[in-house]
Amino acid sequence: MSVIKKLAGETVYYGISSILGRILHFVVLTPFYTSPDIFSKEEYGLVTELFTYSAILMVFLSFRMETTFFRYGSDKGNFEKSFSTASIFLLVSTLLFAVPIWIFSDSIAQSFNLEGQAYYIKLIVLIISFDTLAAIPFAKLRLKNRPRKFAFLKVLNVLINLTFVLLFLWFIPKHGSEGLLGLHDKMNLDGTGVIFVFWSGLIASALIFLSLLFEYKGVKLSFDFSLWKKMLRYTLPLVVVGLCAVFNKEAGYLLLKYLLDGDMESRRALIGIYSANVKLAVIMSLFTQAYNYAVEPFFFNNKNREDNRQLYADSALLYVLVGATAFVGIMAFLPILKIIIQNEEMYVGLGVVPYLLFAYILLGVYYNLSVWFKLTDRTQFAAYIAVASSIVTAIVAVIAIPMFSYYGVAYAAVACYLVMVSLSYYYGRKYYPIPYNLAKIGMYLGMAVLLNYARVKVVGILEPALLGELMIGAITSCLFVGLIILREQAYFKRILGK
Repeated sequence: MSVIKKLAGETVYYGISSILGRILHFVVLTPFYTSPDIFSKEEYGLVTELFTYSAILMVFLSFRMETTFFRYGSDKGNFEKSFSTASIFLLVSTLLFAVPIWIFSDSIAQSFNLEGQAYYIKLIVLIISFDTLAAIPFAKLRLKNRPRKFAFLKVLNVLINLTFVLLFLWFIPKHGSEGLLGLHDKMNLDGTGVIFVFWSGLIASALIFLSLLFEYKGVKLSFDFSLWKKMLRYTLPLVVVGLCAVFNKEAGYLLLKYLLDGDMESRRALIGIYSANVKLAVIMSLFTQAYNYAVEPFFFNNKNREDNRQLYADSALLYVLVGATAFVGIMAFLPILKIIIQNEEMYVGLGVVPYLLFAYILLGVYYNLSVWFKLTDRTQFAAYIAVASSIVTAIVAVIAIPMFSYYGVAYAAVACYLVMVSLSYYYGRKYYPIPYNLAKIGMYLGMAVLLNYARVKVVGILEPALLGELMIGAITSCLFVGLIILREQAYFKRILGK
């Protein structure tokens, strides 16, 4: 089978696990949590706040060790030693992080305005610890090209979580026996039910980790100190990258809160509008995430091929072709997709969607370009690029938000990923040149933007009904796809047979 076809197939599996998980979350859990019968606005805000802290803590505990495992585990004869060393390191580092946090959970809770609620900190630490220990077995599935099991377990995690949330917050309170109700009351430490979100997360994470223990079967556990030092030098800059990634993703919401004019209620309304429209760009985000799951082990598994650099260039062009097509298609059918937002007053923010879609495409391009510092062990450059991008995010957001409201966050996202792409390409040409077809990449991205602009203008002039607007969008999408097929027949024949 062509390695490009294999990459595409694995992207589909990783995409299914990501998409199904997001669908279950947004279609089931979000409406459920936001129901007045379940959580108040303040209680749901607490859930969101605690999950934000969890995302930051996860970067520290995981040490981005899965990428480091790809780097050294892909070396011939080095798989088992890398798997064992990375697993033992994460076990020890997780204990060194988790135990002090558990011991001082009362003080930590107080510093986060959660006085008397240290149980939240303890549950979060347990959840993150299980997720961290599962990182290397999950990475093994990716490196060994087993996307089906990876996808199955990721979806199973979501289903277990969903089942227990509904059990704790709906079934037991309404239909539970006296014994179940007594246990329910004992577990409801905060009295509001918010704690059950984290009980459910803990059960799901623990069960998935236990199921992954089978990945250690037949592996002789040993710790290679010299290998560990190499792995640590490789991975520490990636921790910086992870923190910057969290900042680039979450900073917009915080900056909107403090940089917008008006009272707190009006600012939160604008934040709500932006947040709702961000979800319309989630399809591109999921595609980019799924592609990254597949392409990272793909880099390392093919590093010893004679034509590996051309292979990386081909995969980058393929990503851009698919991403640009998705951009045109999503924008063409936005009049239908927007019904995901139930409140029509929020449609005023639809203008940010193309900027966010384009930003996610750029992020995927960066994932392709990142091959050079991962294969050459120059991950310190990843940290430099990440810090530079975070500075750009902050500067653009601070300047643009007071002038353009929530559009400033979208502009900052585009600027951030554009800087990441530019810097990675610049240094990549110096240390690990890859023959990317910049002319075609730029042409197709530009054509996607121009076709969308033309479609918007035509719709504005004709002012058709919904069906007419969708037909114009369909024609635009078909034109773009047809043009790609006509121009790239030789390319597709080459990569499908490669």
